[in-house]
Parts: sequence; C-alpha cells; structure tokens
Amino acid sequence: MATGKAHNYRQMIMLPLSLEDQLLPGSLAWAIHELVEHRVDTALFDTHYANDDTGAPAYPPKIVL
Repeated sequence: MATGKAHNYRQMIMLPLSLEDQLLPGSLAWAIHELVEHRVDTALFDTHYANDDTGAPAYPPKIVL
C-alpha cells in the first residue's frame, strides 16, 4: 500500500472552522463529497504509487478527487 499524507477534514488548525461543516446537505459540493468519500473505490490508484520506501508521501486520491 502506498504511503499517503495524513488528512483530517475536521482539523481546526489554521482555520477557525471545519470545512466539512461548511457543505450544505443537498448541494452539489455535498453530493460530490459524499460520492468520493463513500462510493468511489480508490484502491485502483494504489498501484501507481511506489513511494513506500523512498520519496515524500503522496496526497490521498480522495483528497485529489
């Protein structure tokens, strides 16, 4: 499995708000977030990351999508 950068949608560092809380249920942005987080299988991307032993951690595919 590829090494990925850590991420947290609920982080409160640098911004005094949670970006996930800013998505209005029923909006296009909320629908895209739900699809990417809960419906899209990103395991296909793991074969393209070969940074387990060397290199910087990559952004997780869900963050990029």
